[in-house]
Amino acid sequence: MSLFGGNPTFAFRIVIRSLEGRGFDNEEEIPDLISSQERIKLSCEVMKKSPGEQKEFDKLILKAGGFVSENEASQYLKKIIDSIYLSGLLFKSPYKIIDFDIFKEDKSFFMIGGIGGVSLGLSMPILLSSFGDNLNNAANLIDKLDKKQLLALELYNLVHFETSKRTKFVILITAIECLTKQEKNSPQLIEQVDKLIKIAEESDIEQKEYLINRLQNIKSESHLASCKRFIKEKLGKEEEIIAFKKYYNIRGDIVHDGREQEGINLDHQLSGLNNLISKLLNAAISEVN
Repeated sequence: MSLFGGNPTFAFRIVIRSLEGRGFDNEEEIPDLISSQERIKLSCEVMKKSPGEQKEFDKLILKAGGFVSENEASQYLKKIIDSIYLSGLLFKSPYKIIDFDIFKEDKSFFMIGGIGGVSLGLSMPILLSSFGDNLNNAANLIDKLDKKQLLALELYNLVHFETSKRTKFVILITAIECLTKQEKNSPQLIEQVDKLIKIAEESDIEQKEYLINRLQNIKSESHLASCKRFIKEKLGKEEEIIAFKKYYNIRGDIVHDGREQEGINLDHQLSGLNNLISKLLNAAISEVN
């Protein structure tokens, strides 16, 4: 459905800033943002707190309008949010979404403007042309991800809106699991398991069905094993596998006991886990690109 046809009534707004403390250079033009359905023109509008020349701003506000329903606006908003975080991940320029909302409007627009009125001057500003190019690349790449890769990215993005460190930890481990696929164990092992299943089927023990189901599960590698194999394939570093086993055990303690064990520095472990999922997402997505 065209964003500029009919009687548009909904729009969305996203406010972002750089996690590196970099400003946005307002002198550059924004490239067109291309989706799988249509080409959306991005224009730049400076929003100043005070009069005068101002080249660099610490925040950007992205707006898109012309959506005929709140659901249509919500779907496109989600893709832009995913694209922003994927762009930061792939191009080593992380962003934080400060605020977003969907609202009714009476005209169509898609614009990007600097807000905040603070000239940072501490590091090289982010050129809006580069921001637009990277966002465009990320948006196109999202359409090529399979369902599990997209879910892993969505979980990774969700952590940016979560305040609980324990919840973040559980979500990030789940994101890594989404990137993996459980493989079958060796034919020799499966052959032995089948023999045990046959014995169980011919027995009259209690919980027979439960036992058979558990034996069937042994035919495939565990989630932990598939994650370790995936890390080895993508990163090839034994220390990353050792670290993941520790993260996996911490996640287990949080899920089953409600908290990590005494003496665990969750901030430190969470930082390492976040670094690991970033590397794995980069590795997995680079093969798609």
